[in-house]
Amino acid sequence: MTPLRGYDLISHMLMPLQAPEIWDKINNQLTEIFNYPKENAIRTYPNLYCAVDEVTTQLASFLSHKKSFTWIKGLSPMFEGSLASFLRDGFQVQSVDWKVHQQFGQEPVAWVEALPKDTLFVLGFEEHAVTGQKVNLNLFEEALNNKKIFFIRVSHFQLPDSSQLMPFTVWIGPSGFGSLATVVCGSRFRAPEKVMPYHPWKAPSFQNRKQLIENQTAIQNFEKNFSEWAYFQNVSARRWDRSVLVFPDLSADAIRTRLIAKNVPEDQVVTPNTCFTESYKMMKTWWTPQPTPETLRGMLVIDAAAIIKPDFLTTFQSVIKSLQFDSQWPQN
Repeated sequence: MTPLRGYDLISHMLMPLQAPEIWDKINNQLTEIFNYPKENAIRTYPNLYCAVDEVTTQLASFLSHKKSFTWIKGLSPMFEGSLASFLRDGFQVQSVDWKVHQQFGQEPVAWVEALPKDTLFVLGFEEHAVTGQKVNLNLFEEALNNKKIFFIRVSHFQLPDSSQLMPFTVWIGPSGFGSLATVVCGSRFRAPEKVMPYHPWKAPSFQNRKQLIENQTAIQNFEKNFSEWAYFQNVSARRWDRSVLVFPDLSADAIRTRLIAKNVPEDQVVTPNTCFTESYKMMKTWWTPQPTPETLRGMLVIDAAAIIKPDFLTTFQSVIKSLQFDSQWPQN
């Protein structure tokens, strides 16, 4: 693979210009790596937030005669920052909670037919951004494509197979290379770019692509040991790349800290606990049903890559027992 050149030309004080070809080269290299069909162009963005904003606003500027769209809320914060600009521009915005939307799963054609006639796009999320709970969007995608309405499908954790690509669908997902997000364009998506070619791109590393691996058996066997704390109770529509546990009386950040001290990799255990995220705004307003502060404090998300290690269960149990002991009131 030919290395990218020209990064040393970015934004000198004497000539603060950006060569858009640098972005083109990044897109071309990812096209080689992912090997999607030629008609499905690849576009790269700094993260998922930027990708969602760029794709939605590109469509709005390219097809400016259409002033309505629908988005499925409650699973992700990725569209929160972009919504205000659409409202200011006079768009008719229809938001549908993901649980309500799933009730139409048996009648997707009727749901699509009920959309406003000037619908520009429908934006949906494949799964919950933290827990990985999944929703089924496939039947809606087919109905939207038949009506030639753009469908923006966002996954927080993976990119689609080439067999899943439809002409009016735009997929957004992680590249697997750091925070870079990838847009896989449907063959009918030709909206021009705005500012991303002029972003101050740096040479990304295209080595050691990180992908989450699903292992249902390992996750189920692990969670059997902690059934009282399992977040998913009789829910099969979930990603099996993670275990999600909620401890009502323990801090998930404290559990994480002790696991890391026992050589569990930092990126294999996370939590929405504010001690870890150092953010109050990150989990605010978007998650439905809204979790309690206690749930966010005690929720721990563990990568299947950690769980499949032979000694992880024993390590985890010892950490929980030690924290439970330390949390007890001293006895007189």
